[in-house]
Amino acid sequence: MKNFRKTVLRFQKCSATLLISAFFLTTISCGTKTNDVQPANPAGPDAAKIQLEFWEAEWSQKFEYRTAVEQLVSRYNSENKLNVQVNPTMISWDGYYEYYLQSVAAGDEPDLCSSAMPQAIQYASKGYALDLTPILDEWRTEESSILEEIDQEYFDYFTYHDKLVGLPFGMDFKTVVYRKDFFEDAGITEIPGTLSDLTDTLYILQKRYPDKVPFLANTETNADYVKLTTFFIEASGGVAVTNKYQSGLDSSLNRDALAYLSQWVQDELIGSVGTDEENQKAFLNDKACMFLCEVNLNLYLTDMYALCGTIVNIAGNNNMYGHTANAPQAYHGFSTTEYPEETRNFLKWLIENNEPLFNRGSTGALLPIRSSYLEKVLEDDEELKQAVDRIQEHGRIYTYPFATLHTFDSYLDSEILWTISKQIMEGGDVIEVLSKADKALQKIMDQYQEP
Repeated sequence: MKNFRKTVLRFQKCSATLLISAFFLTTISCGTKTNDVQPANPAGPDAAKIQLEFWEAEWSQKFEYRTAVEQLVSRYNSENKLNVQVNPTMISWDGYYEYYLQSVAAGDEPDLCSSAMPQAIQYASKGYALDLTPILDEWRTEESSILEEIDQEYFDYFTYHDKLVGLPFGMDFKTVVYRKDFFEDAGITEIPGTLSDLTDTLYILQKRYPDKVPFLANTETNADYVKLTTFFIEASGGVAVTNKYQSGLDSSLNRDALAYLSQWVQDELIGSVGTDEENQKAFLNDKACMFLCEVNLNLYLTDMYALCGTIVNIAGNNNMYGHTANAPQAYHGFSTTEYPEETRNFLKWLIENNEPLFNRGSTGALLPIRSSYLEKVLEDDEELKQAVDRIQEHGRIYTYPFATLHTFDSYLDSEILWTISKQIMEGGDVIEVLSKADKALQKIMDQYQEP
């Protein structure tokens, strides 16, 4: 890769609007955005070897995860017979999307990376994705167990115009964690399965524990608000975009579901004490009764976990099961690499050998997709097993509630979805908020052509 920066970088966002005719369908807002880029190979490159640059998203901020990445890549560097040295760099989530985007636009992209979905599809739609189909062909020839351990639907998701452009390796999803001891003390014997039941439960908890937050939710970042918005949209069975490329935000399903959020805000049933970490501590230290969060392995390692239960697939008024987003994450390569075969070789090896990245003490919220890894991570944790089973049975395979569109995911995140729950949390009228968001999205949809 050309002009790769080996030192810690501070990424300066510029003012730019990238729409239909530009690189991606997204808007980069004004202001300064930083991203800490941390090289994870202090020894530096070996000039005698082929150099591959690997950007690893910071799936966990724990030092143990970074160490696991370094050790795994070092193992490949010592074992491979292709005279290849892979240089890993950790990419912070702070501004990662814009950093990836503008790095590609400037010709500074790595050879391969991991990133939040659906970026592999976004880059593929613009011709920047490396074709990974030969890896599948090799696994078929080898009769690899990976093809049995990773469900075909994950490979299908990362297939674009009949070419595999991402290798699925991890998944994350939202769940509601609740304190069993508080439920029992308040006389709650039925686990709520609908938004109506959940609201009734919150009133009971509020009355019994007036000094505690009935429902804790992260509201520190825009991404937190996206998760809150989609929690209600998923419950309703609604969508953001229909399969006819029309905005579906302002629907009766979404109005009904988000009306509950408005009610929670008015009656002080929902709150936040700060960052995700601070909210976790508050929940575990008796400050809250329920907590909307991603399935976070670090939470389940605490002594308090014995007092916690999990609820997934909360349903809306007209939805039998509800839909919790099951978000598969992938490794992918860039078509601009000078070493496509070597890049594919490392990617294949990575999927075959990345089990150390899913150690319960380091991986954070990401669960492995490969079934043998998942069984080891879940161990004897029946609560988490049941949550994962319900997600795999009823969860939507795409990250957020879209019927067909891959390439709109990050645009909807950064420009539209987060504003919905934020404005409602600030007292906004549900109908007005959804109507405004719907019109903003439809304006974009009217210009959109699926590549």
